[in-house]
Amino acid sequence: MQRKLWHRTILRSFLLTFAVVLVYLLIFIYIMQYEQQYAYANLVDGTYWVMTTITTVGYGDIVFASPAGKFFSIIVQLSGIPVVLGLLFNLLISPLLEKNIRPGMPVKISGNPSDHVHS
Repeated sequence: MQRKLWHRTILRSFLLTFAVVLVYLLIFIYIMQYEQQYAYANLVDGTYWVMTTITTVGYGDIVFASPAGKFFSIIVQLSGIPVVLGLLFNLLISPLLEKNIRPGMPVKISGNPSDHVHS
């Protein structure tokens, strides 16, 4: 049961991240077309820009010229911090914490359960 819950949480995190990246990709292409930077208004450059910006790496080889584009860049950078850290926490840190905490907790009640209840 616990494992299914963890798998659902991971799946939900990936789907949410994928949806955010997809929305950012579509906005990127729209703004690039608005700025008439047609060479970058494609899926490959858009995915590259979104992934490097959302992970706050940002190489600076593809840049927006308009205030709307620059504002969008800021939004992607700021939202990237919780997205990346959220995935990192769900994938790496949570399983380690669960593994280290679980051994100290009893799994079954030993003996007669009425012995464990005090009035």
